[in-house]
Amino acid sequence: MGVSEHASGTSSGWRYDNPENDRIILSIYGPKGATKFCGVLSTSDARNLRDQLDMALNKIADARARTSVYVVVENAGYEGERDAQQCASYGDAIEWMTSKYSPKEIEEKRMAICRDIAGERSYDL
Repeated sequence: MGVSEHASGTSSGWRYDNPENDRIILSIYGPKGATKFCGVLSTSDARNLRDQLDMALNKIADARARTSVYVVVENAGYEGERDAQQCASYGDAIEWMTSKYSPKEIEEKRMAICRDIAGERSYDL
């Protein structure tokens, strides 16, 4: 099971009209645990923190996009190729394919497994 990333933040709220003492609570959860920041930030510090958080979330998204996915494909290499299932590992893809299709169906439907990394596919595993 994968580890989820989560970031949340709150401020003192719109009714609290004292920007010099606005209280910020920021929590970030990731694969290596969690961290929490609670403190008073100036307007420029809050802007810098938000910008840095945006950059960190973009890096997480880029890393996730480069993660390998194994795809069970029907009619592999032929017109009408269709993705049947995505799996996290090659073994999971084999297990899923053999549990859903008989050996005869696998041959008739030209089933294959490819590795997909950010849209780049390869059947050479």
